[in-house]
Amino acid sequence: MKIFNLSIHSRKQRELIDITDYVESIIRESRITNGLVIITTLHVTAGILINEYEDKLKWDILNKLTALCASRSYRHHRYHYEDGRPAVNAPSHLAVILASQPSVALLIENGSLLLSRRQRIMLLEADGPKERSLKVRVVEE
Repeated sequence: MKIFNLSIHSRKQRELIDITDYVESIIRESRITNGLVIITTLHVTAGILINEYEDKLKWDILNKLTALCASRSYRHHRYHYEDGRPAVNAPSHLAVILASQPSVALLIENGSLLLSRRQRIMLLEADGPKERSLKVRVVEE
C-alpha cells in the first residue's frame, strides 16, 4: 500500500476541478497493476465526485448548488463557538454535503483506472480560492 499527497490550487469561490490525470499519474508511479485507489480530501468545504466533465454540465451543477445553497441566515454564519472565528461559509458546507463525498474508491485494472469513457474524478471546491490537500492511497490486489 502506498500513500501519495496531492495538492490542488483552486482559482474560484466555487468550481469543479478535474483531477483524473493526477490520479492516473499516481497509479503509474505506484506500479500497481490491479487493485484499488482511494482518494480522500482533508477538507470540509471541498469534496470529490465522479461524473462527466463537460462545460455545460459543470455550469448546471454549480448553478444548481448555488441556488440550493444560497446565502440565508444560517446559524453557522455567525462564529465558531470554540474560538470565536467568523464562520460565513455555511453554503459551502451544504454544497459539499449535497454533491460530493470526502472519499471515493475506484478500481485499478491492468494499471489503469476503471472508469467509463465519460467519467472523470473531480474536486468540488465550494469555498475557494484555496490550496486543497488530498491523500491518494493505492492498494494492490
